[in-house]
This record gives sequence, structure tokens and C-alpha cells, in this order.
Amino acid sequence: MENAQRAKSVEQKKQQLQELLLQVPLVVVRMDKPPALCRISLPFILVNTSKDTIIQCEMSEDRQDIFFNFSGPFEINDDSEILKRMNLHHVAEADAATHIPEKLIRYLPPDYLV
Repeated sequence: MENAQRAKSVEQKKQQLQELLLQVPLVVVRMDKPPALCRISLPFILVNTSKDTIIQCEMSEDRQDIFFNFSGPFEINDDSEILKRMNLHHVAEADAATHIPEKLIRYLPPDYLV
């Protein structure tokens, strides 16, 4: 039983490492590109809800805190998840090697490098 728990823990840590490794070059490559006429700065979040949902939004005077109240269900996704859904999470092997230590590159998902 203990071996099964350890194997599960190792697999979870491997998945967490992959997620972190995927994010490093994405941010660096996206930030190094020349400015475009239309771009979204990283990091960001995207809030998705029904068109019938009423959203109340309040912001503190110092603009440090923003409060949302939704009348219906909603979903929040971070930039990493959105880039994956848009199939923009791939990076050139040379770019990955620049930002990720060589020993860790083997932990990247197989379809990540182009």
C-alpha cells in the first residue's frame, strides 16, 4: 500500500513539474515578441459565465482589490490554461533549452516542443 501511495505522489509531482516547466518559456517567449497592435499582457485571468448572469464588480480605491459577485455559475481560467486551449502552449526546442535547465527538459510533455 505504501508503494502505491509513493508512486501516486511521484506521478502527481511529475505532473506539477510539467505544468511549471510549460509556463516558463511561454511567458519569456511571449514577452520577448515585438509589440503588436492588439495584444494581451501576461499574466491574465479570463472569467466565463452565461450571458444572463448579472455581475457586480467593486474595486478598492487603491485598485489593489477587486470584488466580483455573480448571480449564476462562472468559471475562472488563468493565462496558462487559455494558451493551452488556443494551442499556443508549444515552444521551439531552442527556446525551451534557453529557459529550462537541460536536466529538466526530459520531463516536458512529448507534444510540447516543436
